[in-house]
Amino acid sequence: MHSFTVHHLRPDICDSPFRKEIKPQLTVEDWTLQLCRFFRIKPLYSRLFGLREIVPSSGGRKSKGCCSNYWRHPSDKLEPDAQVEFRLRFWPAQWMLKDRNEMIAQDPEAFEYAFQQARKDFINGVIDISADKKDETRGLSGVLAALYMRENDTDPKETVKNVHLFAPSGVVAEQNFPFKFGPAFFNGLKSKLEDALQKRRFSERPLELKGQFLNGLFYMCPKYTAEIYRVVFPNREFSEGTLLVNFHRPNETPGVDVHDDNGDPYYLVDTYYLVEDLICVYLSGKGVAIGHRNHPPLIVEVKAPGGMAVKALRSLIGCLDGYYRLTKQWSTRLCDCDDLEAPSLIRARIQKIHAPVGKDYAQKKLNSSRAYLQRGSYMLRESTSSYDRIWLDVCLEDGELPRSFPLDRGSNPEEWRFRDLPEAPLDKLLSYISSSEGSNIPLIKKISIKGDPFPPPVLLCRPQIALASTLESADHSIVFRRDKFVDGKERLPQSVCMTQLVSSSADRKAQYVLKRRGNNFFSEEDVPFKYTQNKLNITLQNLLDLARGLAEALVYLAEKEIPHGRVRCHNLLAYFTQNRELRAKLSDCGMPTEEESVIWLAPELRRRNCNGVSLEGDIFAAGLTLLQIFMWGAEPTFVIPVVEPRWKKYELQVKKVFGVVESCWKSDPKDRITAEVLLERLMKIAFSMESCLSKSSLSEYMVISDTGTVMTDLGTTGDTVTTCTGALISEDNTEVPPMPSLLFGLNQRDMTGPGFDDDDEGLPGGVPLLDRVQFTKNSLGEEKRLGEGMYGVVVLGTYQESNGKTVKVAIKKCRDRDGKPPSKDAEKDLLNEVTIMKDLTHPNIVRLIGVTYDSETADTLASDRRICLVMEYVPEGSLERLLISKKRSMKPQQLFKFAIDVAESSSEASVLIHVRCVFQGMKYLNEQRVIHRDLAARNVLVMTKDWVKVADFGLAHVLDSSDYYRVHSHKLLPLERHPLESLKHSKYFLNSDIHLYGIFLYELFSGEFRPKIPKVPLPDADPKNKECFIKAQENGLRLPRPAPLNDNFTEDMVGTVHSRLMMKCWADQDSRPSWEKVLQILQVDIRDVLLPE
Repeated sequence: MHSFTVHHLRPDICDSPFRKEIKPQLTVEDWTLQLCRFFRIKPLYSRLFGLREIVPSSGGRKSKGCCSNYWRHPSDKLEPDAQVEFRLRFWPAQWMLKDRNEMIAQDPEAFEYAFQQARKDFINGVIDISADKKDETRGLSGVLAALYMRENDTDPKETVKNVHLFAPSGVVAEQNFPFKFGPAFFNGLKSKLEDALQKRRFSERPLELKGQFLNGLFYMCPKYTAEIYRVVFPNREFSEGTLLVNFHRPNETPGVDVHDDNGDPYYLVDTYYLVEDLICVYLSGKGVAIGHRNHPPLIVEVKAPGGMAVKALRSLIGCLDGYYRLTKQWSTRLCDCDDLEAPSLIRARIQKIHAPVGKDYAQKKLNSSRAYLQRGSYMLRESTSSYDRIWLDVCLEDGELPRSFPLDRGSNPEEWRFRDLPEAPLDKLLSYISSSEGSNIPLIKKISIKGDPFPPPVLLCRPQIALASTLESADHSIVFRRDKFVDGKERLPQSVCMTQLVSSSADRKAQYVLKRRGNNFFSEEDVPFKYTQNKLNITLQNLLDLARGLAEALVYLAEKEIPHGRVRCHNLLAYFTQNRELRAKLSDCGMPTEEESVIWLAPELRRRNCNGVSLEGDIFAAGLTLLQIFMWGAEPTFVIPVVEPRWKKYELQVKKVFGVVESCWKSDPKDRITAEVLLERLMKIAFSMESCLSKSSLSEYMVISDTGTVMTDLGTTGDTVTTCTGALISEDNTEVPPMPSLLFGLNQRDMTGPGFDDDDEGLPGGVPLLDRVQFTKNSLGEEKRLGEGMYGVVVLGTYQESNGKTVKVAIKKCRDRDGKPPSKDAEKDLLNEVTIMKDLTHPNIVRLIGVTYDSETADTLASDRRICLVMEYVPEGSLERLLISKKRSMKPQQLFKFAIDVAESSSEASVLIHVRCVFQGMKYLNEQRVIHRDLAARNVLVMTKDWVKVADFGLAHVLDSSDYYRVHSHKLLPLERHPLESLKHSKYFLNSDIHLYGIFLYELFSGEFRPKIPKVPLPDADPKNKECFIKAQENGLRLPRPAPLNDNFTEDMVGTVHSRLMMKCWADQDSRPSWEKVLQILQVDIRDVLLPE
């Protein structure tokens, strides 16, 4: 039997070390949690403890061994006969405060263990105390003596006589202390102790005395809580130095001290890294690279005697990782090496179980996340007091605070129990809870462990010192105060730091922001990056530096809570330093233009139909700006470009950059990365490239887009037009209007459904995944008219690719009526269609490819231009036309597939193909909170014989926080298609489209495209007819059962679809089925009738 030994510091609980049998499945972290349970330390504070290595001694009085400075990494497995000591590793910041009693009361056992550890270290003399601390040492010894008297009720005279028991002593003390513990020292201690007893200075309770001892020890020996590593700097000619991770610095922020013994002024000597500035930790050869946001990565190799180098390196990584998680963000880690990830973090990420954060935090998390206290949103969190319990916090009703339910560990450690339900693994138990009768606990949406509404309680080492004032000034900077009005009501004071020199700033991040009372001031080297002439001299590392500058500026503005509003590439100013390093500053926001709002505004801002600003909106725009940086200022596009052949050497890093870009484009602002995370991810990419990038020209591994050209300060050279969304300033200081191009793109990985294969290079129907293609007035050709509606016309267009291939597209634009230009309502509907379609990605939704200006108006003033939608070409036309032309040959299988496609994606046999398409598309719209409002066979397009797509979003609307959308005009829609709530109250709900889906089914199975209830007048312009129609609807009258479409359909088939589905879709708003229920009816009831075996 293999075993190991655990030494501890609580002889009052157990007077001998533990001998534990090795279990292969248990890690150091698992053993640590078991020891915490034994010593009654609560789960919240168990994160602070670890196991420190004990190495065999060469002999002497401590022959059993002595503690090293190295800790075992949480993921380590212990070897046979290993010796470790259970200790507090990370010291909580709260214990350093004067009002620590409340925090200590949360876990008195953890505090007691910490005190016993510090007391033993002090008495055994293992703490390094300087020569000028003799009086402080006497004071701490006196506190321990007084504590002994208070706890044991001993005679003061006896305590004074044995005062030497409370002072550092022993062989180790003789080696570590610069002064001797001779008679003079102890006589002085006795006299001070006697004097204190006479004046009753030690009248405090034992807990207060322990706090005094720890406070005095920390301030006398600030390095006591630190971990010190001797290191070698490979990049500094292997000079040696010290790396000190300090968990507590009196009156200062904790962090990492770096000292170089050589003291070479060329290098960064005596540098101090704040924890918040650490970006990542990478293994680098025999050492480790520590990423810092303001400096190049620090590469060190750990020196350790006796073959301990590997353990020392893992100890350092565990120290930095654990300290970062306890200080900044518990759910993330610094080190990306899978072999060095804490098991608890792996479990938390897989099972989405939060740390022991408490009920208050859970309520705020559920309220601030995407759930917004929605019914069925829930989260799991560990208990703060029990290792055998986790808490389930769930919102039972919309808007109500969540209720908490305990889940207790079962007889099998891997299983859990809840009330009377059988014990089961966690995932199964949650499904039992959600589906069991009478539980009334809906579990619909599980909240991720990422994203904190405020610092959670588990950040026990988070500094508690007050932050510096946001108003700062120095010789090289000025701070102005500005009042900001929000909606004309609330006035918010804000501070804007105006940098006056490029190279320095009072605020370490303000150097990335350039602000001059709303105007840009350029130095000789400050040039808009979008029009720089230095492409051939810029390396890929330079571009990453520019991206970092942008991210730094956003972090600075986020900390000041100042949204920028116009994060653009042409507002990013670039300059070269004397060392030819490329730096960037974010300029002022300037005046927004209407043309920019379509693509630059985040979805939530576009849906509000306003030009508002927000920090989340800045992140969305930053994604486009980052892509522009790596595409040489090309026009904004939501296409993720393919890695160029010359990039192949750095393909992994470039793809990571594009991954960061996509993280900025999440539709929900709560899902987007923060400015701080954006900076960290960019820095990690930069550090990973350090070893493979050279100072060679960028042309070696980056090429210009096929349609791009070298840019000048006023635009482009050559025949290809490269456009920009912002206005340019010409030589005569007049504004040059933006070029007619706004490109939206397609993302291959979002393509699913019929016709999409992994090897496809484009969309079915000949539409490629347009990559970096920019539409100009001459790049699109028009061939023939495909169709027209009340406001618009659709024409077949062609696009000529650079390789000569012609691609077919559909161009939708507003049409003239009676020789007059389109109405404002028509243009507004088209713009609304752009806004909504851009965010929709589904195989059963017609996809928007791009936006351009009508060729007839492209050369006119900006206010007179008309936009056109460039969409994928759907070759077979509308479903209405198909039903008319092939009414006699339609089969039940086709209509069934059509119905489902309009109403979720699936890969069933082709016999199911047509009812599925419409259902899939409409269910997707419902999930995106989009109301179509005009679902009909005429607005469903046929891609192939077994694949249809929902189109025409001119009347669609996106619901934000409201449950309904109120219309002010029904325009020219046939009113008989409108649901009852719309006719009576002008309201549309998400399930209003289900009513229209029922009418679509009627069209599908009857071939009638303006169905009518017998003997009921249509609700036309006559108010009496509308009132009669509403009354008939309220009395339950609905469209009758249709006649069979052709001989392939029976009366029973049509009657079943009508009674079991159509009538349910036409029920009152509160009684209509959900899309999930519609799918169930289609796949069970309707399928059995239409597709008999």
